[in-house]
Amino acid sequence: MHCKISHEHLTRMFVRSVGVPLRQIIIQLRLERAAYLLRHSTLTVKEIAAQCGYTENHYFSKAFAASFGMTAIAYRKKFADPLVQHVVYDGTANENYPINTYIHLNPLYRS
Repeated sequence: MHCKISHEHLTRMFVRSVGVPLRQIIIQLRLERAAYLLRHSTLTVKEIAAQCGYTENHYFSKAFAASFGMTAIAYRKKFADPLVQHVVYDGTANENYPINTYIHLNPLYRS
C-alpha cells in the first residue's frame, strides 16, 4: 500500500511531529536492544550486532560507544546480570512464544 507521499515529505512530517528523525529513533531502538542483550545473554558482541540489524561490526561498535559512552564489552562487564551469565539461549528451539524457549546451562561458565 502506498500513501503517495515522498520520502522527504514523510521525513519532514515525522520530524515536525516527533522532534527527531525516524532514522535516529530506529538506531536508538537497535542500540537499546543490543544493550539489553549484552546484559541478559551470553551471545557474542558480533552475534548481538547481527541480531540488531548491524552488518558491520565496526559501525556497531562506534554507534554503541557514541550512545552509551563505553564499548559493548565494557558495558557488558559493568551491567551484565551475574545470574544469567551461566544460561545460554537455545536458538534451535523453534517455538513461537517466548515462554516456550529453552535454556541450557553454559558449561564454560565459571563463577
